[in-house]
Amino acid sequence: MIAHFHHCIEQLDLAAQQFRRASSAYARFALILTDNVLELILHKFAEQELKGDEVWRILGKRKYSDAERAKVLGQHFDEKPKFLRKLGVLSDDQMTFIQICHRYRNELYHQGILHESVIFDIAWHYHEVVCDFLPRLQKGSYWWRMGEPVSTTVKTYCGEEGLSRDPEQRLHEVAKKLAKAKPDASRSFASALSEAAVARLDALDSDIEFLIADSPGTQTRSSVLFDVQAWPFLFSDVGKDTIQLRPGEEIPSLEYAFDLLRKHWKPPVSNDPVPKWRDRAVQLQNDVSVFKVLEKYQQLMDQMDYLEERVRDAAVALDQHIQQEIDRRRGK
Repeated sequence: MIAHFHHCIEQLDLAAQQFRRASSAYARFALILTDNVLELILHKFAEQELKGDEVWRILGKRKYSDAERAKVLGQHFDEKPKFLRKLGVLSDDQMTFIQICHRYRNELYHQGILHESVIFDIAWHYHEVVCDFLPRLQKGSYWWRMGEPVSTTVKTYCGEEGLSRDPEQRLHEVAKKLAKAKPDASRSFASALSEAAVARLDALDSDIEFLIADSPGTQTRSSVLFDVQAWPFLFSDVGKDTIQLRPGEEIPSLEYAFDLLRKHWKPPVSNDPVPKWRDRAVQLQNDVSVFKVLEKYQQLMDQMDYLEERVRDAAVALDQHIQQEIDRRRGK
């Protein structure tokens, strides 16, 4: 058990050092290291809880079924914070915070660079939270193999013998040292997330204004928001089934099909949501809870994804069309 904590100390120290480098790449590395430590802590806590439940097997009074045990100790991360929430060890807000941060870690693995402007802030506060969890999310007895080596990093935080003496009390002190090993945050978490959300909305607004000003024909904000949703939908299987034709009626052109779609289809985003989104983005800066502000930020980001993707695709397509027309007129 002590070797487990020594391993966590080494990783949290390595994560803390990454914040001293002025690069988001190192912040992403810190996020990955921190997330791995938390997964180890959650897994170990759940494992100890389930081992304790095994003594009731003979009496037929186990609290957890074999299926639940397999799920919690399996490869799916989300099952672990959910299990600790069920035990009352984590609050709803803490569980959601953990799940969002783990989601960012997965995005780094599978989708590359995202949340670039706030990755340092997210990783910094995740590290802070995990350092706080380190001594609190522990269960079971401490044991140590005699003669097991103690790394230089662990000695820095725990002394020559590591946590082998009075580990429960000293772990609280070590966790505080680990949290202080990284540099101070340059801004509040709420301010960072608010600024990032506002910047993303500014970019969305800029793309919408570009589509209004440079599209062929007269466009309004409402027509642009309808068009960017309607064209992709028109070419989908669902879109084709949505258009209702009278007996013998045919579709002679895309424009005709588009006009029919206007009559028979209501887009997912019917009214301009940007002003309300902007109000919510600005209000984020007033949140004092690290857990709540990240949840609200992520809810806003998720709601923006659908419309933002369609506006961006339309803006890219229009820009390409304009460049092709310029090249054509130049005889290229």
